Amino acid sequence: MTMIELDYQFTDGGVFRRRRFFERHSDVLTDPELRYGALKAHLTFRVGDCDFIPYPAVGRYPVLDFADVMLFDLRLLLTQSHTEFDFLEGEGEIWMDRKGESVSVSSSGTPCVAVCGFDELAIAFTAFGHRVVDDVKSINPQIVDTAAFQKIESRMFWSDVRDSDVPQQKHEQASD
Repeated sequence: MTMIELDYQFTDGGVFRRRRFFERHSDVLTDPELRYGALKAHLTFRVGDCDFIPYPAVGRYPVLDFADVMLFDLRLLLTQSHTEFDFLEGEGEIWMDRKGESVSVSSSGTPCVAVCGFDELAIAFTAFGHRVVDDVKSINPQIVDTAAFQKIESRMFWSDVRDSDVPQQKHEQASD
């Protein structure tokens, strides 16, 4: 079993600032606004000894989008052998290649390549997605009533990656 570490620390002003954002905008939030604008964080994504987040000391990444897209990419690996995630419009990329039950993970931010089990990665990203959603709910419980949040939450919560709907086109959820 390979150690997979997924974590985040919020940046910019703590919980109070995030609460104010949600209180002012929760009734009109769109999916992209919620995914990209609401929660910025320093991210950690390590598999074994490989760290796959480019510029972790200075990075401010949309944590909800990261969780959403990485789970989406895992679903793609059910039917495809390769997927890639573009960080913040070109700051870096994370690549995943599946061969059987193994997934190789690499990125433009590190020369390292790590191999782990597909199921291990699915469990780690599902737990990460649940944590992100739970944190959003604790910051502003009213957010659960918005269409944008419900749409994102529905993509985070699936019991088994193998039973989920396999997307037909990468990032189609962004255009819904």
